[in-house]
Amino acid sequence: MSRTVQWTRENALVALQAAAQDHGGAWTKIAWSMAHKQPSTATLEKLFGSWSSAWDVAGYPVNYGWTPMACLQVLHKVGVERGQWITMAEWTQSGYSPSVQVILHHFGHWRTAWQAAGFDAPLDRREFLGYKTWSKAEIVNALKRQARVDGTIMGMVEWRRRRCQPSITTIRKYWGSYARAIQAAGLTVQTDRYREMQRRQGLWKTAWEQLSHELGHPPSRQEWDAWPGRPASAQKVWPVIGGEYKKTPLKREIAQVNLDLVANPQLNWALAYRGGASIKELAQAQGLTRDCIREGLIRAIQQARVVGAAFDVARTLDPDHLTDDATKKLITAARANLPLAQIMEETGLSARQIVARIHEAKDPTVVSAAAVRRLAKELAQEPVLWTEDDYRWVHHVLDAGSIEVYARLYHESVQSIIARISSLHAVARRKPVWVQWARDVLEQSGTLLPVNLRAILEGLAAGESLRHVTARLGQDYTRTCRHLYRLRQSEQRFAFSVAQG
Repeated sequence: MSRTVQWTRENALVALQAAAQDHGGAWTKIAWSMAHKQPSTATLEKLFGSWSSAWDVAGYPVNYGWTPMACLQVLHKVGVERGQWITMAEWTQSGYSPSVQVILHHFGHWRTAWQAAGFDAPLDRREFLGYKTWSKAEIVNALKRQARVDGTIMGMVEWRRRRCQPSITTIRKYWGSYARAIQAAGLTVQTDRYREMQRRQGLWKTAWEQLSHELGHPPSRQEWDAWPGRPASAQKVWPVIGGEYKKTPLKREIAQVNLDLVANPQLNWALAYRGGASIKELAQAQGLTRDCIREGLIRAIQQARVVGAAFDVARTLDPDHLTDDATKKLITAARANLPLAQIMEETGLSARQIVARIHEAKDPTVVSAAAVRRLAKELAQEPVLWTEDDYRWVHHVLDAGSIEVYARLYHESVQSIIARISSLHAVARRKPVWVQWARDVLEQSGTLLPVNLRAILEGLAAGESLRHVTARLGQDYTRTCRHLYRLRQSEQRFAFSVAQG
């Protein structure tokens, strides 16, 4: 059996302060009663003399700082949003400010406040205490008076709860049912609960679109919960957004970008995704995870935008003014809007190198200076895959101070220097852990591997990128990724079984 709490001023103050911390301030008397909080309002008034005095002692004074005009402005705004006035209970449940207590303090009656704000509150039941004979036309007019501006009206339960007139019994007597009377009035039933739910979900979807635009891709649960502007937690929002809506931003982006500016394997994935294939189907077909496919599609969108911006720069250049034949050929291809995959195949450059070459042709000084700064930063990190010759060459470039000076001193073209720097950048970005993994696999089971896969691993062990190795050996990049993924997964399962005994 539960023991009845004996309330004193001390433990009542503790309860008030705890409730204020959860609520963000003082509670209204009505909200406290509706939430069945303890101690009761009567107990608090007995202990402290009044409701406001209790909160004053607790350190959370009741705010009566709202002026009547400010209250009316809020009432009018809410009335416009909701299409009609709302009850005190609905006002409190929706968390609107000022509180019901403040509004009643200024206007004395809830109905009076709404009438002052320009909304017709329901007719006072006291006007109908006497006997009244209704007609069908009068009932229809009464329904229309309670209708919202958009032609909707509250449901039968809300009509009864608000004690609107005529009563549900009278409506049924003349029209047979509430629904028939509503139909005769040319209205549509839409409950306040449904309208509030729609309003809230609309805010969530707007916030979803905003965050998707900021990130450039649909957010994950973690990204949503980490966003300061989220209106609710992912636990509440995810079931409302739904799978179809969550796919919409990414599909919309894929549909809008020019896929001619995307390279494989992302190009094939984006084409299939645009054609109706799901991420799950693509993952199963490629032997990859869904997260890997989703990240690949996001990279395809980003690559299309970056390459598109570079091609816009290329259209402002005149190839006849360029001295380097390779750059002239690249600029001509970009101005002709050739597909990125075709340009990469003809030039032997990666997408990143193509973009860098175009920007270098636009402003060589800026690109060269940035390349030298990046080279110095990478040198300080001591990339393990650079050779001794690479280190000596980098020191010579840095000693010269700029690419242009080095080109004059050693009689090399600026383009060839930029190309070698780009190659060193690519090697520096490569993770040594993958190189070591390839070496370990070759050492442990190199003779048991298929010839084509062993050649791939030998290239990786030497520090080559996977894309470069597959291009050199004439292998399919996507299929090779799948084979390596399965090989690594089988090794992890074998290591786990050995660890288990």
